Amino acid sequence: SIFISVMQGNKVARFDPATQTFKEWDLPAGHHPHGVLVDRKGIAWTTGNGNGTIGRLDPATGDIREYRTPSGGGGPHTMALTDDGATLWFTLQSGNRVGRLDTASGKITEYPSSGGPYGIALDKAGKVWFCRMGDDKLGILDPASGAMSELAMPDGSRPRRMAAAPD
Repeated sequence: SIFISVMQGNKVARFDPATQTFKEWDLPAGHHPHGVLVDRKGIAWTTGNGNGTIGRLDPATGDIREYRTPSGGGGPHTMALTDDGATLWFTLQSGNRVGRLDTASGKITEYPSSGGPYGIALDKAGKVWFCRMGDDKLGILDPASGAMSELAMPDGSRPRRMAAAPD
C-alpha cells in the first residue's frame, strides 16, 4: 500500500495497487498532515502541521489519536522512526525544535534548536541528524546525552531533506 498525506484536505489516503482503489480517513479538525510514515505494524503516523500534533492512524480500525507537542505548536514537519518502532523523531520547523515521541506512552520530549529544523534522519549509531535550513547547517542530537552539535554547510545551501545510508 501507498499512504499519502493530504495536507489541505486534512486526510490520510491509502492506495492499494492490487485493487487500484483509494481509502481515505478524515483527520481531526486543523491537523493538516505535512508528512506520513508507516511503521512495521502498519500504523500511519502524521505530522499535524496545522495544530501542533503528531497523529496516529490505525488503518485496520480507523482509530485516530493525536499527541500534542508540549509547546502546543511549532509546525511538526518531517519524521523518522527507530528500527524497533519505539521512538518517533520529528522536526518542528516553525518552533525551532526537534521532538521525540515514545510510541508506547505517547510522551513527547522537545529539544531546542534553530534554523527551522526541516528534514530528519537517524544514523546507525542512533544519532538524530536534521537539516537547519535557515542556518545553512546540519544539527546532530545525541539521544543518550541530549547534547547537540552542528555541521556548517556553505552559505546559501539551505539543506532541506536527508537520508542516512546503511553505514
